Amino acid sequence: MRATVAVCSNKGGVGKTTVATNLAIYLRALYEDLPVLLLGLDDQSVIDRMFRIRPRAENEPTLKHAFAARSLERAVQLGQYGVQFVPPPADVELLKARADDAGSLARLLHRLDYPGVVLIDTKGDLEALTRNALAAADLAILPVSDWAALEEADKVIELLARGRLGRARPRILLTLVDRRTRVDESGRDLYDRLVSAIDERKYPRF
Repeated sequence: MRATVAVCSNKGGVGKTTVATNLAIYLRALYEDLPVLLLGLDDQSVIDRMFRIRPRAENEPTLKHAFAARSLERAVQLGQYGVQFVPPPADVELLKARADDAGSLARLLHRLDYPGVVLIDTKGDLEALTRNALAAADLAILPVSDWAALEEADKVIELLARGRLGRARPRILLTLVDRRTRVDESGRDLYDRLVSAIDERKYPRF
């Protein structure tokens, strides 16, 4: 496996799924021979609607089944644009019960030994499934769209700094920032203010 990337934020509406799905397509377009696998740790159907080719079969394996079987192999399917994906479960609450151990997903990926890039889209929380994603990742992309999202990124970076969730390197990605929003007397817009705050914290960013 070359790399595992988790897209995380404890705030909804910052573009996590948009980043994960578009990055998957971009990587496939840029490197045609690079296998790309997309996992969604959410009960939204965006990944399924974007990438599904064949009709959903009865008893089709989802991520929930993969966790139960301790193997992702049967659940991986080829999707649009050449992106492989694992169908997300209809209800993540049952999946959470199998993810109490933050290392569960990392072990599944280790057994799969995927030869390309694995992208993980997470829920807007820092609960069991998101912690599994962070523990499995080499890189954590933290989307920031406003001040509240930056404060949530602080929490993820602090969590990773404690060293209990593996080796993931966090990096900020500014998304959906409205540059028309002025935030101080000098006329600086929200984007400039966020960049200054990120740099003051010495966080790496894209």
